[in-house]
Parts: sequence; C-alpha cells; structure tokens
Amino acid sequence: MKHDVIMFDNKICEYNVSVENQSIGTLGERCLHSIIKNYYESDFTKQEVKVCGYVADILNDDGIIEIQTNNFYSLARKLEEYLKFYKVCIVYPVPHVKHIIWVDPDTGEVVKRNKSPKHGTGSEFLYEASRLIKYLNNENLNFEILLIDMDEYRLLNGWNENKKRGSLRCDRKPLALHDVIRIESKYDLSKILPPDFPDGEFKFSDFEKVMKMKNRTARYSLNTLIEYGAVEIIKKEKRSNIYRKTI
Repeated sequence: MKHDVIMFDNKICEYNVSVENQSIGTLGERCLHSIIKNYYESDFTKQEVKVCGYVADILNDDGIIEIQTNNFYSLARKLEEYLKFYKVCIVYPVPHVKHIIWVDPDTGEVVKRNKSPKHGTGSEFLYEASRLIKYLNNENLNFEILLIDMDEYRLLNGWNENKKRGSLRCDRKPLALHDVIRIESKYDLSKILPPDFPDGEFKFSDFEKVMKMKNRTARYSLNTLIEYGAVEIIKKEKRSNIYRKTI
C-alpha cells in the first residue's frame, strides 16, 4: 500500500475519540495494534477474517496482512498454510522516538514522563525474523517495518526500590508515523544496517559491536542475514567463521 503519515495521524485521532472515557491500563496492547490495523484497512469486514483455519488480521485485495508487535514465532503455523495460497505481509512496529510514562498502579495517575535515549532503526527486525527463518525466502512473504514515535505506559509495580525494574507495560500509544521500511529481498536489508557496517571481511565480534547487540540477539540476527543471502561465510580462521556482506 502507499503510506501516508497524515492518514496515520487521522487513525490515531479516531482511536483516541473512541476510547476517550477509558482509563490507562484498561486498553492493554490493543491500542497500537488497533490503530495500525485500521490504517492498513478501514473496512471492518476485511478485518479478523477466517482463513485456512486461522484468523487473519486483514484479508483484502493485497492479500493477508498480519500485525505483529513481537514474537514472530507465533505466526509460524499460520504462515505454513497462508503462504500456499496468499501473499502475506507481516507488519512490525518499532518505537522510533519513545517516551516512557510511569503510572501509579493504585490511582492511575501519571507520575513521570521520561524520554528513552534509544532510537529505533529497524535492525530489531533481524532478531524477530530469525523465528521465521524457514519462510524468509518465500516469494509470497514480505515485511513492513513501521518506525513510530510513541508513548509507552508502564505501571510503577516493579520489584526494585524505584518500582521500575520488572514493571508491567500496560499500553503503547502511537504519536506519529516516522518511516516505513519494506523488506522484500536481501537488498532491502541494507536499509536497516548501520552506515558503518563493514564492507569487507568481519568476525562475529565485529558484528556484535557494529550492531550494538548482545551475544544471543546478535547471533540470531546474523542468522537472518545469512538465510536471506545478505551475508555469507567465506572462510574459517581457527575456530571462528569469517563473514562478508553481499549486498
């Protein structure tokens, strides 16, 4: 679909009006999901459609659209059936600029608002996509990464002294659509790699450093790039693989 930041803003406004009498904490994760779903398809008859024994978020002339905020693995069984008959687009929202809003769990009052120092770039997609690795090169499958400015509401109910560690995320509310990155082939992955990603040979430790990822996340993310064919193993030095980017 052709993306439109103004239309996305309109969907945010429509949602806010529809829930204006609900309090923080009663909406759960449905706010983000609902706004994105209505942005992609405003016809409710094409939402939550039974397909191949499962329920798809959207089924329209473009095919099936699934909005997944995390845990791509839960889509595996659906994809096994969907991809036999339909084009499938998995939409993955990533916080671009995020403010964390802390809420008193007893009163529902906002206590504090902090801006997160992290900016989403879309590279988080690589780890999630590793959970669907057997489907990544299926010609019927593509992805859209939505970089969204958003507020994240968290209850001050954690276990440490300031009640933040282990706190419950109760809602995420989009503020604006910043960018859309469509992933249809290995060449599109260059859009989510950092500018200083090595053009020549590199080791796994180099990959961890440039991607700013810890061991497990980095390893699964690298596997995604290898499966797509965007990175290849060219040799082994001692007990370590040496890699090279192919895009």
